[in-house]
Amino acid sequence: MRILKSTLLVAILFLSIHAFAGNEAYIKAMKKGIEALDNSNGREDLQRTANMFDRIGEKETKEWLPSYYSGLCYVYMSFSRGLALEDRDRYLAKATERANAAEAISENNSEIVLLQGYISMAKLSADPANRGQTLSPLTMQTFGKAMGMDPENPRAYALMARMELGMAQFFGSGTEKACGLAHRSIALFDAEEEDSIEPRWGRNIAQQMIEDCKIPEE
Repeated sequence: MRILKSTLLVAILFLSIHAFAGNEAYIKAMKKGIEALDNSNGREDLQRTANMFDRIGEKETKEWLPSYYSGLCYVYMSFSRGLALEDRDRYLAKATERANAAEAISENNSEIVLLQGYISMAKLSADPANRGQTLSPLTMQTFGKAMGMDPENPRAYALMARMELGMAQFFGSGTEKACGLAHRSIALFDAEEEDSIEPRWGRNIAQQMIEDCKIPEE
């Protein structure tokens, strides 16, 4: 019995060490991908980075972040200047595939819902004249859902602020709500842990919003 217990203990320790080593490799690969994303310059860089995250996702099938970041890469690609509408939609279709893959692994996830809203915003911006009536309310509803799921998610406030500002400019109304959301977003970004593979992007959107509002921070 004592030998059996010792054998089981050794096996458990071996599996624990192996799992820890695998986790360390995953985190290292993700940090490398996130660094590449942060330093990407143009569609070719973004495509390579998306491919990198896809490879990580193929190996780490229980992790949602690789598909999430790959989807984010494709959203960024869709914003490239000079793209035809069909090309933008093609990138966004791939972003949707990645967002859905991430959601299949992690349901009821504020960050994934936010990414879905970001995709909707990108589709809207690609053809606002024809898509505004249907996608504007859908996009704001999706951002609102992400905010409700996680009131501390700064990206949700930043993107909702961008939508609110666009609506205010379109209707010629006040920008107080949009600017308030932008300031709230900055405060939440300041509270985030920097050295993490969890989503941390979006501060530049909030900062641009602050400049667009042209009001001092409180």
